[in-house]
Amino acid sequence: KVTPKNINRALLFMDTLIKALRARKHEIVLKNGFTYVSINEQEFRICFREKTKRVIVPGKHYDSSQYHPVNILYFKYDGYSSKEWKDGKQPLENYLPEIVSKLEIASAELTAEQEKHRKYFEEIERKRQAVIDAQPLKEIELSEFKDLMVKAERWHKVNNLRNYLAAVEKTIGQNDAPERIKSWLEWSHRKAD
Repeated sequence: KVTPKNINRALLFMDTLIKALRARKHEIVLKNGFTYVSINEQEFRICFREKTKRVIVPGKHYDSSQYHPVNILYFKYDGYSSKEWKDGKQPLENYLPEIVSKLEIASAELTAEQEKHRKYFEEIERKRQAVIDAQPLKEIELSEFKDLMVKAERWHKVNNLRNYLAAVEKTIGQNDAPERIKSWLEWSHRKAD
């Protein structure tokens, strides 16, 4: 997006940039009304424009804005580590090698970052799966532990019962006990067993 007087310069710049990118086996992709450069499967949205300045135009009921070109061209890419180059001490065309290099570096950094994230999430998934895999074993172990506790509690109660019966027999005396007590003691021993 440039004014008519800068069209030739803009076309030459973009033509040179596209040829330089293609020479390095990169692609230019147009989609959804935007231009992207594709470097090693990483896409960066690019644009070439002329800078504008905003001028406030007073109105009767409300102010409005107009944008006026200032004859400064700039190129930028958006995405991972966005960067902009513009006319200044030297013309924008002198930055072409730096632009191509920066795009390639950004692509390599983004790929490395994505690989780091992929490994991180793989590790999280591996740990999550290990927890899921261990769950049945934990449930079995918990069930067996609860069963052990129930058996220990029953053993403790039976020992208390036998101690009680022994104390009753000792207090009453086995031979001197009435028949009703003897039959109750026999029944109690069978229940304890």
